[in-house]
Amino acid sequence: MCVHISIEVLAASAIIGILQCTGKRFVSFKKLDEYGVKVAEKFQSENETAYWIYSREQIAAFFADYSDMFEPAEEFGLSGIKLRESFQSEDLVRKFQMQLTWKLEQVLMSPDVLEVFKKAA
Repeated sequence: MCVHISIEVLAASAIIGILQCTGKRFVSFKKLDEYGVKVAEKFQSENETAYWIYSREQIAAFFADYSDMFEPAEEFGLSGIKLRESFQSEDLVRKFQMQLTWKLEQVLMSPDVLEVFKKAA
């Protein structure tokens, strides 16, 4: 099985995880990549393949499509994505995770995958 994870799902799931682990509303692109690698490794450990690809154009489209929820931000010199104050993790779950397969949701929110957010940027 091969799973493609969109920038929307990866970013929303990362922010849900960060909110759970740290209470912060920001994910750097560097940390988003680390999270994506952990997700792919988890799938690989179960003999499945997952991938995500995002370009500058896809990131720009993401911010344009979801400007009500997310904004580009920079923290500690790192560029990334910030969840606007008017939204909570429950909003992200409803919008981005309700349509996911059970398997994908379980991997995205797996404690060993979310461990990446407990480490410094």
